Amino acid sequence: MLTAERRQAIARLLQEQGVVRDLYDDPPEFVTLPGYEASLRGGAGGDTNVYMLRAPEMFVDEYEQGNVKTLCEKLAEVIPEGAFFVVPHHTTRARKHGELSDETYPGPELIPVIEVHSKWGTSEYRGNPNPLKEVHPGPSYVVDLLNRGLELGFIGGTDTHATMPSGVGVKLPLADSIEPGHIDRLPGLTAVWARELTRNAVFRAIRQRRCYAASLERIYLDGSVAGWPFGSRAGWPQPDEPRTVHVSAAAQSDITTIELIRNGEVIHKHSCAGWHDALTYTDEGDWEEVAFESQYLGKFVYYYVRVTCSSGAQAWSSPVWLCENDRP
Repeated sequence: MLTAERRQAIARLLQEQGVVRDLYDDPPEFVTLPGYEASLRGGAGGDTNVYMLRAPEMFVDEYEQGNVKTLCEKLAEVIPEGAFFVVPHHTTRARKHGELSDETYPGPELIPVIEVHSKWGTSEYRGNPNPLKEVHPGPSYVVDLLNRGLELGFIGGTDTHATMPSGVGVKLPLADSIEPGHIDRLPGLTAVWARELTRNAVFRAIRQRRCYAASLERIYLDGSVAGWPFGSRAGWPQPDEPRTVHVSAAAQSDITTIELIRNGEVIHKHSCAGWHDALTYTDEGDWEEVAFESQYLGKFVYYYVRVTCSSGAQAWSSPVWLCENDRP
């Protein structure tokens, strides 16, 4: 329980942070978003990042007694509807994992995206080449959640402790500290498709899953599945109709592979030999045979793309969901 003195100190800190945040919010050159990390227990949502259009007067915390759903309920009491969402953070962390039960999942409007990579490591699938140092044994990977029918676009984060949002965290001249030893992977980045560089536009684009994740490099990644851009959910009433995927990618280093993932499995791997490439692939498999079924989406198939570069940098498109009965 916070004392009155402690609460006043936090309120002053929030005010100071707000002044700095708004000072550096300078569209169309640079945009800031209010946010903070809400720490939750493993099984209750794990560590969760809160994105907002405006910050409340006091942090909302549910660590002792709540979960990610009750966190969202309490946030809704102090932030207008549609002005915040939450993002699961390094979901495979041991003891702070992000297993989301049906009872704690607040829905796609409140959790529109998930962090697939940060400087903790990659949480895409079990057995990936860049895992966290200590991982939870349960179904807390991104693919685990997607296979249950959770609609989650992808972002990348840094979780930097060295005040360098996209830096690798190495010690610099005159610097007093470096990243802790457990945060030693490549920095994560989020790319956003937005019509303008403003706080509202960036917030809205992420909330609509018009975004993708990258690590180390500012990788360009664009494309569609069956004519739907990455991040879309669409009805698919004709299961026997082929689905064509178009991908364009460019990076700072040479791209080595572009992989197409369907329902958590690689169905096509394209080898590359330069800093940019494009891919067109038609999936002619029977939609009915590969479709999953969930209480959230009914019958569905999802696709996303993974790009890997010679430097070790990667990018992950947000998925496209093709559903038997798309809801409005």
